[in-house]
Amino acid sequence: MEFCRKFGKALTGFSRDAEEALTSRRWKGNVRELKNVVERAVLMGKGRAVSREDMGIDGTGAAAQAEGPAPGYVSFPPMTPAGVDLDSLQESFDRYYISEAMRLSGGNESRAPPS
Repeated sequence: MEFCRKFGKALTGFSRDAEEALTSRRWKGNVRELKNVVERAVLMGKGRAVSREDMGIDGTGAAAQAEGPAPGYVSFPPMTPAGVDLDSLQESFDRYYISEAMRLSGGNESRAPPS
C-alpha cells in the first residue's frame, strides 16, 4: 500500500466494516476524495487494519472529515477519577491538528500548514 510506505505503517488491509463503508458510499466519480479518505485513515489508524472509524465514515457512508470538525470543536479523552492518560491526550491533540491541517489544505499534504 502506497500510504503504508509513506507513513511507515504495517497494515494488513481493511476491516469488514471499512470495506462496507467504502462500497456503500457514493463517491460521485471523485477519486481524489476517496484517496484522501484512505490516506487519512492510514495516517490516523491505530490497529492492524483500517477501520470505519479510522476513515471517519459514519453508518450512512458519509465521510466526517469531508466537512471537518465544527470550528472550535476538539475531542479529547475524558477525565476520570484516576486522572487522564497523557499519551492518549497527546495522541488526540496530534490527531486534531493533523486532521485540521489536511482539511485546510484540501487533503494535499504538501500544502498543509506547517506544524
